Order: sequence, then structure tokens, then C-alpha cells
Amino acid sequence: MVGVALETTALSLVLLAAATVMPALLPCSAELPRFERPAKADGSLSLLVVGDWGRKGQFNQSQMGKIGEEMDIDLVISTGDNFYDNGLKDVRDKAFEESFTNVYTAKSLQKQWYSVLGNHDYRGDVLAELSPLLQKIDSRWLCLRSFILNAEIVDFFFVDTTPFVESYWTNPENDHYDWRDVAPRETYISDLLKDLNAALEASTAPWKIVVGHHTMRSASHHGDTAELLSLLLPILKANGVDLYINGHDHCLQHISSNDSKIQYLTSGGGSMAWRGVFTPTSDKLRFFYDGQGFMSLQLTRTAADIVFYDVFGHVLHEWSASKHLHPAVLIEVSGTTDTKYWAGFGLLGRFNANQLGNAIKHRAASRRLHTECGRTLLSFSRTSPYLGLLAFRPNPERTPLRFGSPPRPLPCFGVSDDMTAQVTREWTGIQQFPAATQNKLHELLGKLKQENVSTLTILVMGKGGVGKSSTVNSILGERVASVSAFQSEGLRPIMCSRTRAGFTLNIIDTPGLVEGGYVNEQAIEIIKRFLLNKTIDVLLYVDRLDAYRMDSLDRQVIKAITDTFSKRIWLRSLVVLTHAQLSPPDGLNYDDFFAKRSEALMRYVRLGARIRKQDFEESSIPVVLVENSGRCKTNSGGEKILPDGTPWIPNLVEVITKVIGKGSKPITVDQKLIEGPNPNNRGKFFIPLILAFQYFFVVKGIQRAIEQDIKKERKPLWELRDMGLANRKF
Repeated sequence: MVGVALETTALSLVLLAAATVMPALLPCSAELPRFERPAKADGSLSLLVVGDWGRKGQFNQSQMGKIGEEMDIDLVISTGDNFYDNGLKDVRDKAFEESFTNVYTAKSLQKQWYSVLGNHDYRGDVLAELSPLLQKIDSRWLCLRSFILNAEIVDFFFVDTTPFVESYWTNPENDHYDWRDVAPRETYISDLLKDLNAALEASTAPWKIVVGHHTMRSASHHGDTAELLSLLLPILKANGVDLYINGHDHCLQHISSNDSKIQYLTSGGGSMAWRGVFTPTSDKLRFFYDGQGFMSLQLTRTAADIVFYDVFGHVLHEWSASKHLHPAVLIEVSGTTDTKYWAGFGLLGRFNANQLGNAIKHRAASRRLHTECGRTLLSFSRTSPYLGLLAFRPNPERTPLRFGSPPRPLPCFGVSDDMTAQVTREWTGIQQFPAATQNKLHELLGKLKQENVSTLTILVMGKGGVGKSSTVNSILGERVASVSAFQSEGLRPIMCSRTRAGFTLNIIDTPGLVEGGYVNEQAIEIIKRFLLNKTIDVLLYVDRLDAYRMDSLDRQVIKAITDTFSKRIWLRSLVVLTHAQLSPPDGLNYDDFFAKRSEALMRYVRLGARIRKQDFEESSIPVVLVENSGRCKTNSGGEKILPDGTPWIPNLVEVITKVIGKGSKPITVDQKLIEGPNPNNRGKFFIPLILAFQYFFVVKGIQRAIEQDIKKERKPLWELRDMGLANRKF
């Protein structure tokens, strides 16, 4: 009873203290405490997520401040295991300041922290970690067992997952768990699930996000949590939850549910990591990083952008999702020069051209903007938050269109959502590069023209999430391909064509070649059909420098490319390794790590492409480093550089020109290449030889054997008599 009284008092104090340091605690019909905080003035919300961090600053925990400043974050979420190894001893435990206050000191991180308990927290004094006395030490701290945070555009549901795990109760080994105010387990879990379900059903927020410590789905050390899958997951699915965010496994992961819209996001790399465990999961694994890092989340009413970072703030993985809007209505869009525009748009409102352009530019969804014959074409994918955007063109009559007006015919104008239309534009993106980069690119293009190469077509292929689209955008100096490695990729390649001083550059971006842990044959077929009658000058095979493992799937991907284009494609190829500004694992310097990563990848290329080693050495495939991140270091001339100081964009283009100059022929994709060899023609030249062999060595032999048997046969007298030969002697 004393424990219950203390907990009740503690909870009341937490709620009272929270009211003084943040927006008011709201009354709620359910049992879960509910807090409210506003979104930004523009309706957005930005936050960081980190978990499993409480080790007194060890293992690189303090590098989140820069990202928090860039994003202007509103809050931080902790996914539990806040204090290692055994929680807090009491409210006076110095571990609170040593692991929290003294570590996360950046100005941008002086926002409210919303925390859940992890299993290591339950091994200490749980009531101490929940105590409002900690807020007197650091006002940022807010930790409850389970609660709700309303932030206008999103409802966060924080769930106490540790009591769900039965083994903590039945087989704690040498650990002690503080089950005060939790036991009996069945009653606690039943009440929690009932309250959570009621709160989820009542929620009207555009986004519903559940936060817990334990994994729902995981490919790492702890794997799936069976109790959460059987007890909690059905409630999440039934109520349309968008994201489940957790820690527990000391890594970063993104897994998509196969039978619902839920995305499972693990941010448990706050301190000690590198467990070296990977187990395939039954759902779709989009991203896995067995290392330290954290996650960011940016939300608007219609879009969610998720980014995973390593401990140094380098982008590892990006993913975007959107909420579809209402059916399209017509609005008037006014230009900046009295020219009137109109558009079919899924939002009511009036925008000027700049506002519309900025809104479109802000979204990380599949889109393309190009101009032809003075007309403007906007092309969106089905996943775009601007699903209702139908068309956009100058209206020279300057006649405003009323809402609901039928669209006027658009002569010589087309809207395509398959992202495959090719329109050649002037390469204006090159002007965005520093002067030194521009000069080098012009020099390289000039050399190609001197060699009578006036058109260069580059095919970009690889697995999903490796940076193919980002590399395309970097080469062109403009955003032409959607960077959505972590949204479900469409199966449609896009071809971006740019001209400069009589030279035409075509870059073909393709979808990822892996789906559900297997090579996506459908994607391969669509790519082949798209490339029909096109000539491929260079293949860029893209992978990540920080992909620490190579497995049979890499070999299968390379084999699929070889089967599609033949071995000759590797004579016109180079390997591009993205995320070049990583920090190698402990004990390796950068050059050694790059050499080992390249060697491992080349070994799989040889195996997958079935290239003999001596042939491979005679025509080696170059490996080029790339860093597409906006935080890529620059030299004094403003050029983006690699860790060794090499400007990587002109270096990449220079290597491409060298590959072209090797003398091997480009790959022309014709119908024969698409359909592959006709099995009916396979070995047809051997048919006459086989028939001749059968006749002379089989049929003739059989005939001779039969004749010899006939000659040796002794016929009965009655048969000889009938033949008139009975009196003849033989």
C-alpha cells in the first residue's frame, strides 16, 4: 500500500510539474495521462528520436545537437533504457546528470524530452526515474509508464512495453525487476491495452504514432517480441497506426509491414552498438545499420519525412510518406508577372507561383518539372501528397477560373504519372556548381566531343536505398529524381536528358532491384522494356560504402544485371559507393576500410557476373566514392570533396569518360536482348550431327545386328517345308 501511495503521489506531482514546464495536461476520458503541445506556426513538427543511450556519455552520444539545430526541433523522444546497466538507484543517483544533463548540452536539445521505460530501467528504482524530483534537476525530463502527447497534427502514444515480456517475470536470471504498481502482470496489461485502444479509437489526428521500448519487428539481436505481436500489434492495425518507434536493439532499422501500413522504426543506437547480429525478418526490411546513431522525424498534416543518421550526423537512410488529400478542385494561381495560371489541386486556397513552387519543392515525393515549347508540365506519382495536381499551364487570357470550373482543353500538352516521358532540356543545373567544377566538367565534355561522342547515356542500377537517385541529382546539379529510398519504390524508371553546348547527357534512374529479400524480376522486366532501342554507354552500379556485409543477395543482383545485358555490360561499368564520409568501425583507418569494402564487392561482381579473375584483371572495374549529403565537406573553392580532399563530382565524371575510352562497344538494348535467346534455337546446329551419329552408329548398328540374328536363326522343319526348302541341306 505504501508503494501504491508513493506512486500515486509521484504521478500527481509529475502531472503538476509538467503543467509548469510545458503546455497544460489535458483531461482525458481514458486512463492514460494526456499532454498537449502546439506545432510550429506553419503547422509542422520536428523532433529527434534516440534510445538506449544512458552510459554517462560513452560511445559517442553527444552528436545530435547539430541536426537538432538545423531542423529547429520541437522535442526529443527517448525510446527507453535511459540509464545503464540497472536504472537509477534513487532520485539522488548522480547517473541522471552524468548520463543526461551533462551529455545532451547542445542548445537545440534544451527542449522537452518525452521518455518511456526500458527493461534496464526496470532493473533499478522505477519510481525514482518517474519522480518529479528529477525535473527540479533538469526540467527537460518527462518520463511516465504510458501516456499520450497531442501535437495538433499528430498523436503520440507512449506504451510501457517491458511488462509484456513474460521472461522478465518467469526467468529474470540474475536481474531484479521493480514490478511495484505493475503486478499482477495480466491485470496491468489488460487495463493498458483497453485504455490504449480507447485512446486510439478517439484520436482524430492525421498521424498516429506509437512509441515503446521493445521491438515489434527486428532483424537484430533481440528479434521480434512475440508478446507485442500477439497482444499489441492487432490494436495498432485495427486503429490505423502509421509508425511504431522503438529502441531495445542497439541499431537503426526500418521495416515495413507486409499486411498493414505500419512502419517499424528502431532507434536504439544511442550508445553501445555493433552487435554483429543480423536475422532476416518476415516483413520488408528497408534499412538496417548495425551501429550508433539516431533518427529524426518531420511532420506536416500531409507528409512525414524520416531520416536516420550515424553518430556523426551523416545521413544513412531517408523515407517519406504522405496522406492523400481530397479530390482535385480547380484553383487560381497567380504568377509574379500578372500572368495567370490555373491548376487542379487537392487543396482549397489561393497561391502565387512562388508559394506553389516552394510547396512542391518541399515534398520528398516522386515528381518532375520540365518545360517544353514554353509549356510547363508537372508530373506526379500516385504516392504524392499532391495527388490532385492534374495540370499547370500559362493562361495567356488572364481569365480567372472559378472553383469547380471544368478544365479547359490543353493542346500539345500531356500529363504523365508514369514518370517515363523524356523531354530534353538545357543543362542549367551545371551552373549551380562552383566555378572549378564547372570548368572541369566542360573540359571533360569537350574531350568527349573531340572523340566524336556527342551523346552519353548513363544507366544507374543497384538495390533500393543505396543512393541511386541522390547520385543522379548530384551529377545534374538539380533535383530531378525522387529521393525516397525508404518509401516504397515505384517500378518505373525515369530518363533525365540535358544538353550543353551541343552535348546531350542522358541519365536513367531505375527502381531498386530487391523486393522482400529477393531479386525483383518484375522490376528487371520493366527496366528492360523501358530501355528498348536505347544504347547504354556506361553502367553505374551503386552501393553503400557503409554496407558492412555482402551476402548471396548481392551476388543475385549482379547476376540479374549480367543475365539482362550480358557480361559485356561490366566492360562499360563502374561501381559507385555512396556515403563516403562515414567513420570506419573501430580499429580501421579509412583507406584500409575502403580497400576491403571494394575488394569484397569486386569478389561478388566476379562471382555474380561469372567473370574469370584473369579477365577481370585485364579490364578492371573502377570504384568511385560519392557523398550526396548536404553536409558533405567542401574545399576553399566550394567544391564537394571526399575525405582525401578530392572533388568527387568531376572525379566521377572523369572516371566515366575513361570507361568510355576503353574501346569496348556500348550496349544496345534490342528486342533480342529483351527476350533473351530462343530456346528453340539453342543447339540447332548440332541437330544434323546428332541425326547422322544416330543413323551411322545406332540405326545402322541395330540393322546389322538384326540381319546377323536372322542369318544365325535355325528354322523348324515345318517352316522350311512350307518354303519348299525341306530337302535342301544347309
